[in-house]
Amino acid sequence: MVKALVVYGTRYGATENTSEVIAEVLRQEGFEVIVVNAKDDNIQSLSEYELIIVGSGIRMGRWTREPDKFLEKFQQELSHKKLALFVCCGSAHPLSDGEEKTKDIEDARRKYLEEKAAKYSLHPIALGLFARASPLLNYIFASMFLHHPNVAIDLAFQGTPKRSAATATSNIAMMQRAT
Repeated sequence: MVKALVVYGTRYGATENTSEVIAEVLRQEGFEVIVVNAKDDNIQSLSEYELIIVGSGIRMGRWTREPDKFLEKFQQELSHKKLALFVCCGSAHPLSDGEEKTKDIEDARRKYLEEKAAKYSLHPIALGLFARASPLLNYIFASMFLHHPNVAIDLAFQGTPKRSAATATSNIAMMQRAT
């Protein structure tokens, strides 16, 4: 059984909820999953995990401190592991419309995910941008994140039904097994 670790940092609980949804979808795919609040747990090694997913809430344009420190602490190990990054933030559901909305989402993905990965020279297999939303929407987004990491953002904001979240999570599961 493939072991996965989901590490998150949260301020108000949205990232914790999303982490639990991601873990639930991975368990349904046959993974053994451990979910850890980076603030409460002191992880010493990643050697037993094949897949690591790191998530953070965003406030004032920044990741929470604990998952950022996790990325820094395990930078070397993470560069040799299958890694996915996600954030929960209002920028994932901007108030703008049309092309401006698409640009706002792309900017958030670049700023909060691509730049974070580059900062630590990491090459994630998936990036997820989640709005603070209801548990059902988080499930949809998580599924899309794991099944279709490159299109999850676009589909998430077009009223995609429940299967999207489960689909995203399963995509990471499939990528994990394929490589």
